[in-house]
Amino acid sequence: MPPKLYHPQPTHAIPSPNMRTGSRYEPQPGFPAGVSMTSPYENPNMAAGMGMPSTASYLPNSATAQMGFQLGRNAVNAGHEYVEQNFGKWLSTTQLHHYFSVTNSYVVAKLLLIIFPWRRRSWTRKLKRSEMNGSAEGYCAPGEDLNSPDMYIPLMAFVTHLLLICALAGIQDKFQPELLGLRASKACGVVFFEFLATRLGCYLLNISNQSQVLDLLAFSGYKFIGLILTSLSRLAGMPWFTRFTFLYTYLATAFFLLRSLKYAVLPESTMAINATITSHQRSRRIYFLFFIAASQILFMYILL
Repeated sequence: MPPKLYHPQPTHAIPSPNMRTGSRYEPQPGFPAGVSMTSPYENPNMAAGMGMPSTASYLPNSATAQMGFQLGRNAVNAGHEYVEQNFGKWLSTTQLHHYFSVTNSYVVAKLLLIIFPWRRRSWTRKLKRSEMNGSAEGYCAPGEDLNSPDMYIPLMAFVTHLLLICALAGIQDKFQPELLGLRASKACGVVFFEFLATRLGCYLLNISNQSQVLDLLAFSGYKFIGLILTSLSRLAGMPWFTRFTFLYTYLATAFFLLRSLKYAVLPESTMAINATITSHQRSRRIYFLFFIAASQILFMYILL
């Protein structure tokens, strides 16, 4: 006779069909009426009695969360103070706000000035006067003075130049994914080299001026306006037209820098620290100014 088979019996409780996760339990037969059974996740006291974590411990108003927020706020403040102490003398948020304080009318007028700088007569920057005693406190923001350098146009021109180069390569079926990175690295390298060379020349000629570092960076980026126009001229399919556009934009950029950088290289205002210079120093600075303007053809040719 074969042995008798025993089927395993379930040892866990079978949930009722009325039970749902996160909902109230329905009273079972034999349970006293009028007593409500709630989920442990809805009743913090029940959850604490059963050893389960309460949802209140995860709320933002708990002591642990408040302590974490306070530690994070202290870390951010400490990092901000460190940056201001170590890098504030070269680059601060106040100075950056000054260079990005532009308006729509200023951007349009500045672009026209860079492309057609021949007819403008006044290139002197406006001084910002104190309301208390009328003393000079610095230069006016770009939105208030067309001759003031800004960083909005150079930055936008830099990005537009890179995107336009990639778009033209795509039209010619020559686009590669690494083209954008290579051209961006090349442009940054050229601008950085030009900035270092100009800064070294200013140091050797003992040229110092307030906010000179950011001014030189801003003026180094205006050449991308001419590069954008030269790149667009390639769509005409006429090499002579492209060469003519490149030559014209170079001359316009060189003339623009020659007149705009005069206040920094040949200071004649009360804002300059070393406004009194000898005739020999002045002649050397004039040669240096012409060298900056003439070198733009090399930088623009490399970036084209």
